[in-house]
Amino acid sequence: MEKESQYFVYLISCFLNNKTPAFQTVAWNEIYRLSVIHNITAVIAQEIMLIPDENKPDAEIYSNFRQQLGYTIQNYEIKQNIIFDVKKILNESSINHIFVKGAVIKDLYPVPEFRTSGDIDVIVEKENFDSVKKILCKNTGYNLISENADTLIFENGDINIEIHNNADVDSDYFENIFSLCTKKDGCTYILDDITHLLYIVCHMSKHLNYRGAGIRMLMDIDVAVRNIKNFNQDDFIALCNRAGRQKSAQVLLSLAAFWFDTPINPYFNFNNELKLLENLEKIIIEGGSFGYKINSVPVSYVKDIEYKNGKMPLLSKIKIILKMAFPGSEYLQKCYPYAKKHKWLYPVACLNRLWDGLFKKREHTKNVISQISSGSDVSKIQQELLQELNIID
Repeated sequence: MEKESQYFVYLISCFLNNKTPAFQTVAWNEIYRLSVIHNITAVIAQEIMLIPDENKPDAEIYSNFRQQLGYTIQNYEIKQNIIFDVKKILNESSINHIFVKGAVIKDLYPVPEFRTSGDIDVIVEKENFDSVKKILCKNTGYNLISENADTLIFENGDINIEIHNNADVDSDYFENIFSLCTKKDGCTYILDDITHLLYIVCHMSKHLNYRGAGIRMLMDIDVAVRNIKNFNQDDFIALCNRAGRQKSAQVLLSLAAFWFDTPINPYFNFNNELKLLENLEKIIIEGGSFGYKINSVPVSYVKDIEYKNGKMPLLSKIKIILKMAFPGSEYLQKCYPYAKKHKWLYPVACLNRLWDGLFKKREHTKNVISQISSGSDVSKIQQELLQELNIID
């Protein structure tokens, strides 16, 4: 790991442990870049403010950090108001719902305002999915900007609200997530602390199995552990085993302890597991919040590829591009619900997919082609990591 990345992780650890950071000579523009791609600029800005003035970044970069700190706090207030409003709308309509991810995890942070997120995630029951769509569409300020078979995305100002009709994690344990919850007030349900921690682990595993997961998700694991009094690791790992995520939990908890001094007994000694550590650093640090900075190809498209001398064969590259352009009927029906309701519209969905790739998602398409043609090893590294975590076979 480069020294800037090491210092970046160290500053996060200081924040989580309420410690004053020691100064190191680093390229502050790189620290700022990492802060931005991981969406935790406010956390790093807070720690920089504790460093002696003579050791702070130059005026321009320091100003950028402070501006982002102010924006983060302002954005937090806006998001809180929208969470309150969505909760009120759903309660008044007698719609059972669960807020997950950032909307809940933020309250566990040393400074809740600093736990940023790109959207507000809400889970509702499948039978209420269409009703929620109609209800929110009728409320001023909520504009439906995207939908598929499982998710509705509404926009309110600059904030997105994602409505899911399932737990949005790859584990059968959460197949009926409402049965794992208790009612808090009205129609709002919550997970207990241990189940919530399991959800966070499963959520990070899901993202690792797609394009990647950033350091903020590992911070979520850290604060969730610290929030549980008398945390029993054995009981938790047994629960993770039931959810099919035992190895993932052991690796991620150990990494949190290694980077953040999370108060657990680690299962892996990363001073000895250098290859595993290197792969984790590549995917988590360099990829940004969701891996997008280095990875444009979901694992599902490359998991069966056989590398020759560590390189992806040309024919395999062509197959991946074609597979992403024409992903199959099941995927298209999920992305374009009209193709599920009317099977004869499948050819239209194929054209829709091509149109989106060429125009609406042109930049992403360019990144996919660039990554595949350049011979980037990130897909190979990600597969190795997922196999180590027992996320894929």
